[in-house]
Amino acid sequence: MQPFAPQDTNAARPRKSRKRWIIAGGALAAVAAAVTVVILIIPTSTPRPKPPTVTAAQLNSILLTETRINTIMGASHMQAGDVIQKMANESASVLPANCIGALYTAENATYGGSDWSGVSDQSLQQQSSGTNTDVGHFYVDQTAVIFSSADKAEAFLNTSANNWKSCAGQQVTVTNGNDQSHWNFRDLSQTDTKIVQSRTQEGGSWGCQHALSSVSNLVVEAVACSLQVNDQAGQIADEMIANAPH
Repeated sequence: MQPFAPQDTNAARPRKSRKRWIIAGGALAAVAAAVTVVILIIPTSTPRPKPPTVTAAQLNSILLTETRINTIMGASHMQAGDVIQKMANESASVLPANCIGALYTAENATYGGSDWSGVSDQSLQQQSSGTNTDVGHFYVDQTAVIFSSADKAEAFLNTSANNWKSCAGQQVTVTNGNDQSHWNFRDLSQTDTKIVQSRTQEGGSWGCQHALSSVSNLVVEAVACSLQVNDQAGQIADEMIANAPH
């Protein structure tokens, strides 16, 4: 905002004769000597520049490296799968159905109608290597999605927050063929640009954390699962946001 500029009040006054100004000059000078003029400086705030728009060509560079994921997870043999550039259609049955977005990333059922325009999705798992005993103990899915505008990305974040919040305190059942698992969802943690939710598997020590964050027209998601889940998904999401163009 520009500082308010006082009007020139002299311009609105009738012009006096030269003689009157000369006569009044001495008196005015005396008055001026006794007057202290206080100038009020109103600070102005400079608008923060908007982060640049993210393009489809930049999505892969937002994903974290295999080495970085291993470090965050405290693992040593997690290997990255292919980067998938389309949304998934999860074949498992999820009840309540509205919790599919709280469970999985990059789902058509979740992103449909949100005006997304590009996606890069990658999963990483612990692989067998010699005497490695941690096979199956670590899993990560990282996803970067762009939208047509920053407003659309923010709207998706807010919609996801409402959906995830409705799953808090619930047990969600996942049925895939003859396999069935039950997940107990905890409360949602939320800021203006990020949501985080944890869940634990019924009857086991396996747990997961899901984080979703946005900046500009970008939304990132991370699901981190292990026997000891803390804030790994939140850290992955933060670092993905840090990889976005500034």
